[in-house]
Amino acid sequence: MVSNPDGLLWGCAAIFTRLGLDNASPLALLIFRFGIALGTLLIIGCFRHRWRPEKGARRQVVLTGLMLIGGYSVCYFQAMAHGITPGLIATIMGIQPILTLCIVERRMQGTRLVGLMVALSGLVLLVWRSLSASHLPVSGVMFALAALLFMTFGAIMQKKTARHRPTYSPYNTG
Repeated sequence: MVSNPDGLLWGCAAIFTRLGLDNASPLALLIFRFGIALGTLLIIGCFRHRWRPEKGARRQVVLTGLMLIGGYSVCYFQAMAHGITPGLIATIMGIQPILTLCIVERRMQGTRLVGLMVALSGLVLLVWRSLSASHLPVSGVMFALAALLFMTFGAIMQKKTARHRPTYSPYNTG
């Protein structure tokens, strides 16, 4: 039994994205992906009888969604369509927690920074073969870095939105 299905799905994303891009365009895959998400959210909305977040949170929720779902997904798929390998995109996206922490923390403690750098080094070692085999197309790298920025700033925005989450989140089972 899988103890963290989100982690399993997230970890397989680059591989399945690469497989999908071998057979379809990024736009076709994104339309399919967003269609499935829309159908799922409509079903959840029907059962919950709640379609939108509270009035005070709507703008923040929309902007966060555009960053995390729209910007990140489009750039991620485009990076892979432009030749970025699953290992390289995983490495670039693995920087996101470190980048987010560096942005939001006012003062970084030495031991925490060392720990984050050790974690990043481990991530790089895991995908070194993929990194060394890639020829790093500039357009793909730019899309991958844009995906990293969308994810980073989207995560920061989501943290600000978290206080409103229980009223509309599909993850809220109560």
